[in-house]
Amino acid sequence: MPAPLTKLHQIRYVPGLGSLHILALSTEDGRILFYNTQIVTTPATNSTETTKTVDIPACTLLAQLGGGAAGIAGRIKDFETLVPFSTESSPSSSLIIVTGSSDGAVRLWELSSEELHEEERTESEDADPKSNGSAAKAAKQVGQLVGTCETGNRITCLKAFVMIGMPEDVRDEAELEAEGSENDTSSSNDSE
Repeated sequence: MPAPLTKLHQIRYVPGLGSLHILALSTEDGRILFYNTQIVTTPATNSTETTKTVDIPACTLLAQLGGGAAGIAGRIKDFETLVPFSTESSPSSSLIIVTGSSDGAVRLWELSSEELHEEERTESEDADPKSNGSAAKAAKQVGQLVGTCETGNRITCLKAFVMIGMPEDVRDEAELEAEGSENDTSSSNDSE
């Protein structure tokens, strides 16, 4: 559970991290929280309880992007994670996060994938039986704000993608136009 408690708006796995399984959640208070879903902890049970409850394992909170520490207070309604120029065999070392907020701002963040790797926990955190991974330590702040576009409109959803070049049919048309202009130039020179 995020601390402090807040509403969640969007939940997605982060692509391009190889074998890491990182879940990203956007929040009401302007943060994106990153959780490692491979490392889970079971909450401590209280033996004095008379009712049986099912303990749900908690994922490990790795980091946060944005929020009050970055001067962002408005909710992040939607986000996209882009992996520029990577392949499955060689994951990219950087990620681009695009966020859309209710305040009308579209923000572009750069994040190094190394920032999402689990840091070593201290012995005192491991010894604390009340520790559940997400509340045991404050989330480290990651990423850097690259730019902001104020739209003046409330943003409720967005979509982003990496462009990898011109589509084939556009490239063919451009080549034909270039060949056509070369032929026009050579025929006008011949007529002189």
